[in-house]
Amino acid sequence: MTRSWIHFTRGRFVRQARVGLGDLREEHLSRQGFAGPVAMLYRADGPNEVVRFEGDYRPRQIDSADVVAPDASDPRGGWQTLLSNDDVAVAISRRREAMPYCYRDMEGDLLYFVHRGCGVFATEFGPISYEPGDWVLLPKATTFRQLPEAGDSLLLVVESPQPIRLCEHEQSAVTPR
Repeated sequence: MTRSWIHFTRGRFVRQARVGLGDLREEHLSRQGFAGPVAMLYRADGPNEVVRFEGDYRPRQIDSADVVAPDASDPRGGWQTLLSNDDVAVAISRRREAMPYCYRDMEGDLLYFVHRGCGVFATEFGPISYEPGDWVLLPKATTFRQLPEAGDSLLLVVESPQPIRLCEHEQSAVTPR
């Protein structure tokens, strides 16, 4: 793992990314998304708030609490796609019962983020247990079955035709001057 050779700290900051932010807003800057060299910026007022927009573009907000996914009531059902383009699809899964079939996504990698629920992905590589807060990456063409435990579940599903690479940076603890 490579560490940044540039260290600059000024003002208020947190010792660990995404923890103890309080009223600060975190911004992750990198040329390669979540991989490679990274700068973590902490601001009291974020630059990401929409001030004005022009043309056909409009900000979108989706309340996933109201999304009814087909897999919530039908074990043979699939997730509900919310947003998609040629580069990525974002969906919601609320699977409550085990898949009665095996699934292999030939379109791309699948990345699940678990909001609620526990269970196991039974894969050809072995079982992968999951619980709230977990990310589960299933590379393209991995055969699996999702076996949720009883109860409510909510998983965000990201499908990408390009390989999904995981972040390998580490935030160093820097003491304020």
